[in-house]
Amino acid sequence: MLSDMRMPEMQGDELARRIRQLRPNLPIVFMSGLVEPNVVPDATYARKPIDLDDLQEMIAAALASPALSSVKPD
Repeated sequence: MLSDMRMPEMQGDELARRIRQLRPNLPIVFMSGLVEPNVVPDATYARKPIDLDDLQEMIAAALASPALSSVKPD
């Protein structure tokens, strides 16, 4: 999941908690102008503005996470 931390209807940490109830091992990458590390355990945090190549590397690293080995496709 790639999400901003600050959104109008729901904050990123609440979104992550809800999604993790359904998909506990889903990798999460947050983008924010205000980096709030460790708000969501095992999430990656990127401070905006972020270079597209750096974001791509962060997403690739999150997808390569060992936790994904137990995730089965629907």
